[in-house]
Amino acid sequence: MLTSYATPERSATPSEGQVAFSHPRLSNNRSVMPLDVRGCTRATLTGSACAYPTPAGAGNPLNPIRDGGSGIAIIPHERGIPSKMSSDRALRKQQQLNNLVYMVTTQAKPGDRIVDFCSGGGHVGIVLAHMLPSCQVILIENKELSLIRAKKRSDELGLSNIWFIQANMEYFTGMFNIGVALHACGVATDMVIEHCLKTRASFVTCPCCYGFIQNTSKLNFPKSEQFKKTLSYKEHMILCRFADQTAVQLPPQRRLIGKQCMFLVDLDRARAAEEHGFSVQVISMEPESCSPKNNMIVGVPI
Repeated sequence: MLTSYATPERSATPSEGQVAFSHPRLSNNRSVMPLDVRGCTRATLTGSACAYPTPAGAGNPLNPIRDGGSGIAIIPHERGIPSKMSSDRALRKQQQLNNLVYMVTTQAKPGDRIVDFCSGGGHVGIVLAHMLPSCQVILIENKELSLIRAKKRSDELGLSNIWFIQANMEYFTGMFNIGVALHACGVATDMVIEHCLKTRASFVTCPCCYGFIQNTSKLNFPKSEQFKKTLSYKEHMILCRFADQTAVQLPPQRRLIGKQCMFLVDLDRARAAEEHGFSVQVISMEPESCSPKNNMIVGVPI
């Protein structure tokens, strides 16, 4: 199922290459993007991945504050939106967002189209839309309630450069410049990267649920030629299972092994993207305590 929320007077018919309505319109300030939907330099990290330029000025909906000089911008909860997160978990989520937003803002150019895949409630996409008003931000999510919640948040912030599409990501075939995904589960991260490789778009992904990685009808592991020469599929699956052993409750040595296995799994993903003409880095979020799954894979077409 594919749903888009848009302004009636600005929407177009499917024959014009745009998304047709299949759900009641919820707002009067969203336009369907002219997308085909059927269902630069090497990125380098010269400083803390959390120290992105923070919004300034009165009325800033994010109103960041600084945490004890640590260089971490903390984004408070949206006003009026109840949260079930504990304060510790909320802080870790804020730190995760800071890392992804920093990496995207260092690459984005005015007029770029940025796609937040597996967007959920819009935590990443909404911040990007606010930080990059000259860019177009598209949220793609298959859960209707998550998109409704995201749209409510963006409406309250008055954002006009953000669009919403309810669909599985494989049905999205529009052009874009940067793809982003925070904790896309298992092979969903690989699907996002594949989407970006085909479109020649930069990508910033933070993988999750390594234990769910397995061959599919469209994806095979290991992915890179380098790793295929070294690991069998069964050995790669074992590596993925160990990569999931990073929970904070586990002994430090076991978590260290898990982190090393995470890096190897993501290095395979990076090498595969490099074989397609991308410059790719695997880096850790800062602070690493923001998530047990704290790797970021950042790729730029060469």
